[in-house]
Amino acid sequence: MADKEKPRYAIGLDFGTNSVRTLIVDVRNGNEVGTAIFNYPTGDAGIILDPKDPNLARQNPADWIEGIEVTVREAVAAAGKKDREFVPEGVIGIGVDTTGSTPLPVDRAGKPLAFYKEFRKDPNAHAWLWKDHTGHREAAEITALAAGEHPEYLAKCGGTYSSEWFWSKILHALRVDPKVSAAAFSWVECADYIPAALTGTSDPLTMKRSRCAAGHKAMFNDAWGGLPARDFLAKLDPRLGELRDRLYKKTYTADIAAGTLTKDWAKKLGLRPGIQVAVGAFDAHLGAVGAGVDTGRFVKIIGTSTCDICVWPAAKRLPDIPGLCGIVDGSVLPGYLGLEAGQSAVGVPSAANWHGIALAGAESEPAAAPAGAVTRDVLGYDDPTVDGLFTQAQSELNAKADASLYNEIDTLLWQNLPTLPLFQASTTLVRRVEVVNVSESATWAGPSSRTGNPRIT
Repeated sequence: MADKEKPRYAIGLDFGTNSVRTLIVDVRNGNEVGTAIFNYPTGDAGIILDPKDPNLARQNPADWIEGIEVTVREAVAAAGKKDREFVPEGVIGIGVDTTGSTPLPVDRAGKPLAFYKEFRKDPNAHAWLWKDHTGHREAAEITALAAGEHPEYLAKCGGTYSSEWFWSKILHALRVDPKVSAAAFSWVECADYIPAALTGTSDPLTMKRSRCAAGHKAMFNDAWGGLPARDFLAKLDPRLGELRDRLYKKTYTADIAAGTLTKDWAKKLGLRPGIQVAVGAFDAHLGAVGAGVDTGRFVKIIGTSTCDICVWPAAKRLPDIPGLCGIVDGSVLPGYLGLEAGQSAVGVPSAANWHGIALAGAESEPAAAPAGAVTRDVLGYDDPTVDGLFTQAQSELNAKADASLYNEIDTLLWQNLPTLPLFQASTTLVRRVEVVNVSESATWAGPSSRTGNPRIT
């Protein structure tokens, strides 16, 4: 067989809110040959929570490490059974996508503080999951200061800085946990930590940082010299200004290699050392790449959140757009501006929890819930068929099969759940012809809401 005809495979690692998924694809034709999923064991469905603070959501980085080894080995084994041509030596690249902003405090060597015994039980020493909102006050401060002194920072992220983003979380950590803050040499996004760990390039000062993560969540832009100005950050907290010097000055797009797979990791995963590992990026942005995003092609990703992604040639002028979550050069495709928008925590699992559907533990009595916990099954809805379909869908990696399962769930929910009127049917308004400036209105307020200086002619 000629060398160019040899099978070539790529491994994709997808670090989500509750699990990590591994996919192996034949790059010659796009066929999926192996998949695996690992549910994070720490906390509640992989999330470290605090019953006293509903805004807190953290993740244990040890779950990421365990998940890599478990899923890659399982996916490799599955590929060997499904594809006769597959051999681990045929893997030529590894890609990584993650949630974000999910920053992690690390020491000088890039080791997570959560790996140390003294910090193991401190949620602030773990990764601050994307949907952690404890920094909401800090986000408001950042927005206000930027609006007054550096409006250009906000112009590229829709006009408002979010509590889900990098600086809000770190600023909150500085204020609430002096011990973690003092021990943290730097902070590293999950999208940066994973490739660095696999390639042995964990030094926070030299690891290749993701353009996607930095641009969309940390206000990084070459137009103003990279990260926000030191004096700007210092006005929020002097320690934040000092931290800037221990972060990064350059970022990289996902078509660049972060390094190559180390011998130790190769042995753990059953792969050969030296495989190129790409710089990380966020899940929605790389999901858009997989969906074929291009100029004029809008991609909507529906997961734990809904994310809207599109691209625009970087060489063409594009005005700032209010309400976006970033306009970042190269965050999706090299040579293109990546545009992100959407809504957090409104995907199918989140919507189900919001509406009180018991996805798991339906057999538990409410009294068994820990003090301060929120009982999700507020409507009393319990359908073993729906529960089973959700469980099946959460572990299904085939897109068509996954969509089919959720369509089946959707049909059952519409049949069984109580309905909520989202609008009021139009009213029939009887009036004298002489009365003007009054019209019908399909709103809760009724015709009076459409009244503008009514009078009789």
